[in-house]
Amino acid sequence: MAISHPNHQVQGLAWLPQSIRSTIATYADAADLPPQSVVEFAIASFLQLDTDSTQVEALAEPSDHLADLPTHLQNRLHQYAEFYDMPIEFVVELAIAFFIDPDAVTFDDCQVGIRRNQVEQLKLNRDLLQISAA
Repeated sequence: MAISHPNHQVQGLAWLPQSIRSTIATYADAADLPPQSVVEFAIASFLQLDTDSTQVEALAEPSDHLADLPTHLQNRLHQYAEFYDMPIEFVVELAIAFFIDPDAVTFDDCQVGIRRNQVEQLKLNRDLLQISAA
């Protein structure tokens, strides 16, 4: 696996294991996106949301781990966590782990690596967002 620049940090997600942060940074480099966009794409994909949604809703209590995420993702994470009765941090871990390794449930069983189809999905999403912003 290619490792991205060692100073390339995944802001707001310092609580993630280093191997996961490195994998996210590598995906970001491969797709020419900021690492935060990779995390947002992973969460939106896991929650089966439209990845270019800009819908904003009020959120009662934002979590420290979610502060850098768009409000619509924070809300859907809270809804998912409440529905399945699990901590919101676990839902984020589940979403990111699933993006990196579809057979993983947690970071502990996540086989880090870069999959070409994930890079292509990120690039496609990047291009769609650029077109809709123009």
